[in-house]
Amino acid sequence: MMQKSRIFAGLILVVLSISACAGQAPVGNQPNPIGQPQSTVDPKLPPVNGNQPLPPANGTPLPPPVGGTPLPPPVDGTNPAPADNQAPMQIVAQTFPVTVWNYQGITLQPSDVGVAAGQPVADQSAIELPDGRVRLYFFAQNKGVMSAISSDGLKFTAEAGLRLPDGSGMPRALVLPDKRIRLYFITGDGVGSAISDDGLAFTIEPGVRINSRDTVLPKLSGVSVVATDTGYRAYFSDLPIPGTGPMAHAIYSATSSDGLTWQVEPDPRIGASDISAPSAMAISAEHPFVLREKDGSYTMYFARNQSIWTATSSDGLTWSNEQNSLVAGNDPDVLVHSNGIRSLYYGDFRPSIGGYLLVARQQSAPWDIQIGAKPGAGRAFTVALTGTSSTPLTVTPGFALTTSDYTITPASQAAPGTITVAISDASREMPAILVSDGTLTRSVMLQPQMMAPPPKP
Repeated sequence: MMQKSRIFAGLILVVLSISACAGQAPVGNQPNPIGQPQSTVDPKLPPVNGNQPLPPANGTPLPPPVGGTPLPPPVDGTNPAPADNQAPMQIVAQTFPVTVWNYQGITLQPSDVGVAAGQPVADQSAIELPDGRVRLYFFAQNKGVMSAISSDGLKFTAEAGLRLPDGSGMPRALVLPDKRIRLYFITGDGVGSAISDDGLAFTIEPGVRINSRDTVLPKLSGVSVVATDTGYRAYFSDLPIPGTGPMAHAIYSATSSDGLTWQVEPDPRIGASDISAPSAMAISAEHPFVLREKDGSYTMYFARNQSIWTATSSDGLTWSNEQNSLVAGNDPDVLVHSNGIRSLYYGDFRPSIGGYLLVARQQSAPWDIQIGAKPGAGRAFTVALTGTSSTPLTVTPGFALTTSDYTITPASQAAPGTITVAISDASREMPAILVSDGTLTRSVMLQPQMMAPPPKP
């Protein structure tokens, strides 16, 4: 089975909110020494020795990201001048309110659907039903593709039975004009599909929709299919191979008049067509999800170095305005509800729990977070609270983590202000914090990664 573990991305300063989790394909499980399954869908960790430390903050630098705004530096005035491997950075000016993703919590975890602890539940895909309820399709380890239902799009109850059998992974649902549901999913040869009248009983359609042999990619990720003026366009990336360590990826596309027969388009839409290029990790892109906006433009959500980014396009082919959404992880899936609310569904993984699914909702906010790695401090971070807050912002460890791994000083601070977070060297967990004003909560994962060095005089 294919399972997805988290990435130690290229050494670029990244704000992370929730790490990626799993998908599936018909190959065997291969857990790594720290208990987290490696993935044929998205291996975010190279094989490690159980005693191998996490990368230091001053690791080998990589070029800065292409597109978007680099994340800001520490704001602690006592910080020393940047060393050669630390680019001088400044807090980015902001206009408030800003648009952020408000963390709403867990939609599903392994214990909710009969999956063993430590195994993944992953790759959720959401649709809104005519009565306003939301149905999620998702992968469950050693089961197949399942579904769950919700009256509010936040708390879900698993539905009985399987939508697709074991061996099908990374589902993506498309509501057709006649209201039938087509599920696209990955198979051994590429991407397959199944059709349903009621969204529960699916019949697998013969053949392969997009064959990996028709692309330049050895294996394909799940696809995001969007209706165009002339038919459909599918977006997909290459499928990372376990044991290879962090690698760059690229997003490609294909077109179809009926959603069944597809023609692959040349050249990547976004990402690194040459994964060996020095800048490849900085522009890597994988696991896309695309929305057609009301004005006819397109918005793409995709993963880059364990953070979810966005890009825009007028024609679905040429993409620009790449921006870091400050939500970390992979497998983004966005639902625009009939009332205009946008929900972002995504996932995380903890060895003691397994893969679990989460949701955030887009809203405006009077405050924001900017993260800097403190120079020379290893796994220590300065959290800059920008804007203003009517109540002090509290910082606590993220889900399934304990205070023994953290030193947070102070634990509460009004915006604007700063908070320092230090992570125990003994902790094997990815450092995660929750920042909240009591109404708005940001779930942020931290990773000590650095920008490219400044040029020598």
